[in-house]
Amino acid sequence: MAKLILTRHGQSLWNAENRFTGWVDVPLSEQGRAEATIASCKLKDYRVRVCFTSMLFRAIETAIIILTEVDDICDGRVPIIKHDLDDADWHGWDRYKGDPAQELPVYPCAVLDERYYGDLQGLDKAETATKFGQEQVQLWRRSYHTAPPGGESLADTVKRTVPFFCDRIQKHLIAGDNVLVAAHGNSLRSIIKYLENLSEEEIVKVELGTAVPIVYDIDGQGQMTSRLGRKLSSYQNRSMNGESALPQLAPPPVKLEVDEREQLERLIKGHNTAQQLALRARIILLADAGKNHREIARQLQVSHQTARLWRQRWLAGQSGGLEVIERLQDEARSGAPATFEPEQVLHLFKLACDAPSEYGRPISQWTNRELADELIKQGIVETISPRHVGRLLAEADLKPHQSGYWLNPPPTLTSMTR
Repeated sequence: MAKLILTRHGQSLWNAENRFTGWVDVPLSEQGRAEATIASCKLKDYRVRVCFTSMLFRAIETAIIILTEVDDICDGRVPIIKHDLDDADWHGWDRYKGDPAQELPVYPCAVLDERYYGDLQGLDKAETATKFGQEQVQLWRRSYHTAPPGGESLADTVKRTVPFFCDRIQKHLIAGDNVLVAAHGNSLRSIIKYLENLSEEEIVKVELGTAVPIVYDIDGQGQMTSRLGRKLSSYQNRSMNGESALPQLAPPPVKLEVDEREQLERLIKGHNTAQQLALRARIILLADAGKNHREIARQLQVSHQTARLWRQRWLAGQSGGLEVIERLQDEARSGAPATFEPEQVLHLFKLACDAPSEYGRPISQWTNRELADELIKQGIVETISPRHVGRLLAEADLKPHQSGYWLNPPPTLTSMTR
């Protein structure tokens, strides 16, 4: 039984700026590289034999970080990017006599590139929605057949991606090789639609977090037998056949007074308004418009957790009689836990994925107390409590020495270190 690991690239610099990217070759942000490192820690117990990426640097960068941050994933092999013999930029000059048993081939392929966004590439998503209307932009972004001006639809992406998957990737899985595919939201949706037999209506609702691995079991005939660590249930099979899904609990409603709505709109339009406050104001306005957490997260390009957090903060502040601006500000907490740099948090994640015996500890699994002690012993932090260690691991959904599967992206490093 082979493993197929699909992962969208980590956050790019333009993801962070909420801009349409498409085929513009933008690299990862600092957070994106951290997300890829966390993905590598989570995939520690897998042994990848071959990797496919798009031709875009953010996908290649994500793949290489995943393969190299935790050495065990490559099982002693060296990742080597393979260029086609007819590549005009390489002319076959990278050919050599090597030992396949010591190498992990990485194939960059243009057919796995993101959906081409045409005239929208480079534009700010919020400004584009203001200019053309939210409904029109949402149609360009999330419908199956409608393409943005001068660009591709998801249906176009399926036409180039699925044949490549069947021809180039599936044969490795049938042979029993574990395969990593690092690509983009729309090219991966195309593969997921094929694997899970999703309808056109279902696939446009699928959201993929940045650098969040999805793991499939693939049998000797190239068919998916399980996903995300569990057998496909009868409910999932019904969903694949187009039957209705289970109802989702609606988040608590936000109902704004006229003056509250006006204040939020002024904050968004204000030239001196901090970017974080403006974003939080948009979250509340969308909540007032009846949008749920997932819809808000998709529209504003934020995490599901962020949309839920500020809805909850707003409702708590509203019932407590706080002013509008006070409800959008971070809570000042006395005795709050110490904050840590992203690099220190990643050291914790790496440590939690290693065996305690590698550090001379006679235990089979880490405890929060042992991790805290090791962090201090190595000089990574001056002090940290076992409870704080547990909170950071829980927020990243990281369980030391257990293989798991992940449905939701981890919080941003900023939220982890608050």
